[in-house]
Amino acid sequence: MLQLLRGKGYAQVSLSVQKTNPAFRLYKRLGFEKLRETDEEYILVRKL
Repeated sequence: MLQLLRGKGYAQVSLSVQKTNPAFRLYKRLGFEKLRETDEEYILVRKL
């Protein structure tokens, strides 16, 4: 997915994940950084 977006000219991608979701660790390993957080979720961003 990241390669597809990069190929289409996107500079970055963002997503939100619930704080209780274990996928947060996967996104961190894939290079996503925490942009901000709310009481319930993290907003993550990754430059392509």
